[in-house]
Amino acid sequence: MFPGNLQGRNIREVGPKGAVLVTVEDGQIVGPPRPLELDAVRWARAKVDVTGLESEGQLHSRLRERLTQTYDGAAAGRPLMVRVTISGQTLMHGDLAGRREALREEVRGIAVAISERLWIEKVQLHTAPVAVPNISDPTMRDELGSLMARSSVT
Repeated sequence: MFPGNLQGRNIREVGPKGAVLVTVEDGQIVGPPRPLELDAVRWARAKVDVTGLESEGQLHSRLRERLTQTYDGAAAGRPLMVRVTISGQTLMHGDLAGRREALREEVRGIAVAISERLWIEKVQLHTAPVAVPNISDPTMRDELGSLMARSSVT
């Protein structure tokens, strides 16, 4: 907490804001300083790792879980503005990158379902495609050939 900074103004000012109360008697501080949380709205970040996820249902579950954790851990009864960063290697990378606007609205819908006091400031997408194995490697070619031979047997 930063004494004198009563309200976070943007995402760079996450966490509780307020002041420190000190009691003074006869020019001397008596008792320990006491933090006072005075902010009306809080700011937070939620990082969502989607590594290995393969479906929209899995993505929505992960988002719901992370946003709930963030809200429960940071809001302290106040409205919470959250920047969501989605990252990791996933088979859904191309789909997510192609529908950023729809994804943003889905994240907002999940947030509203958690609490009317949970607001999404921004959704950032930093995913990557899943690495494809190098099939020019003889070992990989042999394994791939073996799998294909087994799958063609009835």
